[in-house]
Amino acid sequence: MLAANELKLGMLAHIRTKSDHLFRLLSDLMMVSGINAGKTSLKIGFVRVTDLVEILTSLIERLRQEKDIRVVYDVPATLPTMETDGLRLEQILSNLVTNAVKFTEQGQITIRIRYASPQDTMIFEVTDTGIGIPSKELPFIFDEFHQVDGSVSRVHGGMGLGLAVVKKLVDLLQGEITVVSQPGQGSTFTVTLPLRLQVGTPQSQEFPPLMQAVG
Repeated sequence: MLAANELKLGMLAHIRTKSDHLFRLLSDLMMVSGINAGKTSLKIGFVRVTDLVEILTSLIERLRQEKDIRVVYDVPATLPTMETDGLRLEQILSNLVTNAVKFTEQGQITIRIRYASPQDTMIFEVTDTGIGIPSKELPFIFDEFHQVDGSVSRVHGGMGLGLAVVKKLVDLLQGEITVVSQPGQGSTFTVTLPLRLQVGTPQSQEFPPLMQAVG
């Protein structure tokens, strides 16, 4: 009876994983379509970095089950409050974290957040010790439907939209994203955003729920 129950739980977990994957693919398609059509609006509010860290921690813990991955946070105890679109920022970081877990079987994922005073920007870094990206592929990783390698996509899934979504959202938030990577050694994605997004008048709001638009 115990073995049968464990089998049922395993099947339910598998179904949930597949359902989540399909939801994320559909979310990616809708997001890219909306941005390309100029139909994606921004809602500016006050965003606490501590809220972001809590959300990312919960996401990583769920995603890294059955993987030998250590997570390190390099986040100062006090950081200024941002004025930006909290939902879009959450989507950016969630996509990057999800990719880091997806392509890392063992090792470490490091999340660094820091404030650059002279430029008045917030810098987010997601570093992993995963499979890395060949240098010849780096110029194209933010292209829609681009997959680094067929064998990799078959193993890890996805349609090549996750990073395209990230790049488009970073552009919407008037920031920039860079990547440094070596095959077999991992990758570091760095997102630099203005502390205060100059679009309309910011209004205080609760941090929005996670949409999980990842690929």
